[in-house]
Amino acid sequence: MQSPQPEAYPSSPPPAPEIIPTRKSLWRYSAQPGATQLDIGASVGLNSPSGIYGGEVEYRMYPILGLRVSGGQGAWGTRVGPQVRLYPLGEVVLSPFLEAGMSFNFGGETWSEIDGVRTYADMLLTPVGTLAVGSRLALGRLFFLSSRVGWSWRLRQDNVQIRGGGDPDVITAAALSLFQHEGFVISGSLGVSFF
Repeated sequence: MQSPQPEAYPSSPPPAPEIIPTRKSLWRYSAQPGATQLDIGASVGLNSPSGIYGGEVEYRMYPILGLRVSGGQGAWGTRVGPQVRLYPLGEVVLSPFLEAGMSFNFGGETWSEIDGVRTYADMLLTPVGTLAVGSRLALGRLFFLSSRVGWSWRLRQDNVQIRGGGDPDVITAAALSLFQHEGFVISGSLGVSFF
């Protein structure tokens, strides 16, 4: 009795492995929702916690919560401070947020001159509270754009000291008023995300 010869080609291909879809959509920019992230960005703005220009670092503890540190150069000198961001929609491509924080303005000196006489003023350390809303746009997995608008409140009013005593002249007072970090906040940032 002769044994059957094996077929050179099988009559049907082997079954394909089952593919299980991951939880991912066009709205999600991370293949692993909830993954811890570190955002590092450069920022420009007006009255923002990172100054006229500066940098921002954010550690995303959870998809809805980010802890931030901002710093930069503003009209009232170097500033640095912490913020907290709440992302109600979690990790999405265009993620709105609410932000609350502080910035500490380290001040410096300024002067004015009238009829050849200079008046020097010391701009003292000034804490400022900030509330803002904004959005973060993920540009793929690596880059992001962020913008915010809000309001800031100066928490110290006696933050100017005239050298030699006395009150500031009109020009010095006007300049110091323009330098103060308070009022309308607007800023934008561009950065890199590390997963």
